Amino acid sequence: MYSQLQDTYVSLNAEYERLTEHYVGLQGKFDDITQERDSLQTQIIDIGIKDEALERGMQSAGDEQGKLKAQLFSVTQEADQCQHRYQTLRDELQEQRTHCRSITEHFAGMDKALADSRMECTQLKERLDTLKP
Repeated sequence: MYSQLQDTYVSLNAEYERLTEHYVGLQGKFDDITQERDSLQTQIIDIGIKDEALERGMQSAGDEQGKLKAQLFSVTQEADQCQHRYQTLRDELQEQRTHCRSITEHFAGMDKALADSRMECTQLKERLDTLKP
């Protein structure tokens, strides 16, 4: 009976050693899983921080885009006004050129009339001189 108890003790002790080794192995795996979980949580926090920064950046970019669109609209309106003013001034300049041409033609006609009048005066003077005794 003692021998049977001793065999049982040895068997139970061997089982205890095996279970202890298995427990130590499981504890190591548990520690590895815990470290991996902690690492993943840190990564999740980092991703959350980056996501928030990206969202703020996108919001800022959206705000900047809105400002740029408003500026573009304003500049486009100003360009349209400048184009209209340019066209108006161009039309006015064309009218002034036409008016200047007509004045030049009028003066050319007056110069010819003046030259003709001088010629006529000269001829009349010569005639008058010939009629003088």
